[in-house]
Amino acid sequence: MAEGEPEFSFTPEGWSDMWRKGFIGFHLKIVNPMIKEFLPQLTDGKTNQRIFVPLCGKTLDMKWLADQRHTVVGLDCVDQAAEEFFAENDIPFTVTDVAGVENGKLYKSDDGKIEFYVCDFFEIKSDLIGKFDGVWDCGSVFAIEGYDEKDRYVEHMKSFLKSGSRILLDLAEPKLKPGEKAPDWDESLYEADVKRMFAWCSSIEQIKTYDYANLVPHLTKDPSNAGDGGEGDHFFDAWGKVYLIVTK
Repeated sequence: MAEGEPEFSFTPEGWSDMWRKGFIGFHLKIVNPMIKEFLPQLTDGKTNQRIFVPLCGKTLDMKWLADQRHTVVGLDCVDQAAEEFFAENDIPFTVTDVAGVENGKLYKSDDGKIEFYVCDFFEIKSDLIGKFDGVWDCGSVFAIEGYDEKDRYVEHMKSFLKSGSRILLDLAEPKLKPGEKAPDWDESLYEADVKRMFAWCSSIEQIKTYDYANLVPHLTKDPSNAGDGGEGDHFFDAWGKVYLIVTK
């Protein structure tokens, strides 16, 4: 843990605390280039798709997807993320409680194109959130602590998917030399992990490898590192790996 970085728990309360303190070095200040490049693959070239963005933070990707004529459903456990997303993008919205979900709220744009659920991911059910044509998972599974919980995350996501749904999965993994030990922060999912976790799907294809360092200048500055990149420091030496997964 870097000097000045607070103790952090991977719980809704822990994430909320990080947001309050401004430790959001994971937030990309541009639309992610991977969703722009591979949207045709995610949607199979179709418009008016219903796309899920789990553990979304305040990503600009949601507004961009809505601007491409898709319906977008984001989910995060932090109210501040939802409030800042709508405020910073000048999107009028309403807020309602989500029945049957503890402290659950639904932020919805007035035009109905964007829904943003604030709750624990594992507490939301498909009878509330519905089914999706596609999922844009930009490191969300990486943010789940522990490999057993990552498996649980994927298993729970399965309940939100249709036959033939598509998942665009963007992961980072450290650049390791032969025999080099992974860094302490690493809970990466490598290709073998992805194939195991999504073995229930009809196809799993790695479609791009890129240098994650190219995104680091666009990450939010994190106060724990005095403006020198914060959270992004991990990723100067990481590869980005993009997978396209299609369900049976």
